[in-house]
Amino acid sequence: MTDPIITMKSINAQIGLDGKTGLPAKVSAGLRNMTNYDLTIKLRDQDKDWNVNLWDWANTQLDLTSQDINRLLYYNGQLAFAYIKEMDEFVLLPFTSVSNLDFYGRPKYIRLIPYFTDDDAKKVSKPVHDFFANKKFRVVNTIKTEVTLEDLENSAVILRDRTPDLSGYVTPQAIMNKALIEYEAEIYTFMRTNLINATGVTGIKVNGQDEEQEVLKANVALVHAAKTAQKYVPIVSKTVDLQELVQSNGNTQEFLQAAQAIHNLRMTLNGLPASGVYDKSQYVSKPQVSLNAGSIDAALVLQDKYTRRDEFCNIVASIWGIGIDCLPSENIVMADLDNNGVAFDDQTDNHSQEVKNDGMDN
Repeated sequence: MTDPIITMKSINAQIGLDGKTGLPAKVSAGLRNMTNYDLTIKLRDQDKDWNVNLWDWANTQLDLTSQDINRLLYYNGQLAFAYIKEMDEFVLLPFTSVSNLDFYGRPKYIRLIPYFTDDDAKKVSKPVHDFFANKKFRVVNTIKTEVTLEDLENSAVILRDRTPDLSGYVTPQAIMNKALIEYEAEIYTFMRTNLINATGVTGIKVNGQDEEQEVLKANVALVHAAKTAQKYVPIVSKTVDLQELVQSNGNTQEFLQAAQAIHNLRMTLNGLPASGVYDKSQYVSKPQVSLNAGSIDAALVLQDKYTRRDEFCNIVASIWGIGIDCLPSENIVMADLDNNGVAFDDQTDNHSQEVKNDGMDN
């Protein structure tokens, strides 16, 4: 068996071109080129990257990097930190309430929900799923001045991404941003269609099903025609007039401004400073720039997120004597928060696992 060889023919096949002629190949109606779905995937990945690099954790006592912690929080909204005596290990996991709420709508007791495998079961006296199913932790919401053995072994501290709603639930950021991501992807798709229509490529209505195979490749053929200055592309239709197919009503700059506005809103909702796109023909004052960029909104969102993390660190320290620290990325705030001489995060260091603190052994 010979090793696979990458050829120009195989590359053409992957991008939808005929291997011999280099022209668009005949494709089925289900095959798409660049679509709203493709852009949505890219924007979701970008949104995830923003959030997993927004916070820098140190001395967590967890076998997790800062990016791991931020990723879990991004997709869960809130997590619980606890010490598992049977495993002699600290954990940070999703949870569910297993008791009535207190007077303020907060859970009194919770049960952790682990991502487990069979190998993990060997670390505890019972299989992991049975152990966690029967293990309840008492939630600690404020700093403790006196700590008992019961507190060390059966307490949990909730880490929230931001202030919860009235029910006490924190909707994951990934879900909160879903609609805006899809909306922004749609705008880019509309803008691209508008640009294609503006090239002057004309759709021609063909007659009958005999020519249907040719028009099934309309998406690929239309883009190819626009890039190669071909004026006519066959489009099967018995109801839509030619004028309707080629009409272009939108201004590309308007699409771009709309996409940038949604992009800025996404950034401010994540606590990130944004920049705007403006009509150069109009005067824009500094206050307008600040408002469009959402600098005040972003600062308040970031402040709320930081407060929730700082409260979590203080409560954990009061129980187990662990000096967990969490700061926003220096790349975002443009300040030297760790006093190392540069306002830039050093991603080569595993900050979340720095300096094991033996507070529980003292």
